[in-house]
Amino acid sequence: MVNRTRVVIEALEENVQERISQLAIDLNNRLRDVTPVETRWAASNWIGNIGSAPVPIGEPATITERLALVPAAREIQNSGLSLLRSYLLASGNIYISNNVNYIQTLNDGSSQQAPAGFVQAAIRTTVNANIRRR
Repeated sequence: MVNRTRVVIEALEENVQERISQLAIDLNNRLRDVTPVETRWAASNWIGNIGSAPVPIGEPATITERLALVPAAREIQNSGLSLLRSYLLASGNIYISNNVNYIQTLNDGSSQQAPAGFVQAAIRTTVNANIRRR
């Protein structure tokens, strides 16, 4: 005889894992899309990870170096997104970080491309969109 309680719990866990995973992916993508761009360096450095904050890939000294490293940063970003797709509750917390040294300055409103607090606004918008998706 199948333990119905266990079946229900497993179904709930699977649903919660999928919803958390999708929320994290949506947030990572929204942050990438709303981050002001000059070289795409800051936008490319929203990195997701499970269990601990992502390891920064370093900070290029010049704009030319940033431009050259954007493809590598995007690969790391995509790897993080793949990891988020496989999220399990038992794996721990999800982290989405941006270790670019000027990300706080951008979020404080230093660029005309995005208002101050664009990170917090992206979080609110993404959470609200995922709530409405039910």
